Amino acid sequence: MTAAPDVVLVSSSDEKQRRLITNALRDRLPVRTATGAETTAASLDASIAVVVVDATTVDLSVGALDTDDERTFHQVLWLDRSAETTAEQVDAVLDRDASGEAIRTTVERLQLRARYDWLLTTFYELAAVGESTDTASDTAHDREQELEAIKRELDRVAAQLDDSDAFDIALDE
Repeated sequence: MTAAPDVVLVSSSDEKQRRLITNALRDRLPVRTATGAETTAASLDASIAVVVVDATTVDLSVGALDTDDERTFHQVLWLDRSAETTAEQVDAVLDRDASGEAIRTTVERLQLRARYDWLLTTFYELAAVGESTDTASDTAHDREQELEAIKRELDRVAAQLDDSDAFDIALDE
């Protein structure tokens, strides 16, 4: 089983803004930075849980954050309420001058959403493999133990999410 996404990617061409966001997050979360649209898109990989986009300085469309990889679970925090990007296109929107605490709280919630999404997908993929194999083998026993561990982690993460977040993820919205 691959590791759950947990890295926050902060995308801003404004060094001061990038530093403020990074400093607000770094003590609790692993953070990487990007300075533009190309470096942001190039940095998207399976380790990314949340992409924080300073939309006033990075000329990036929401569509550029979509990847062809079905195993990418990142959530998007868009920092610019004045942009044409709406809350329906991203996972959260804040003003660019939001406090560090507001950004940290939102990113932590989005990271939980990404983890829940990854856990659900992993659980269903593993369960589907289990349905097509012999249940008497050691591999099946190991898979059952892994499924139980994922169920426990799903319950732990779900308890930290509000109902609407859990339903949005389960319904792939």
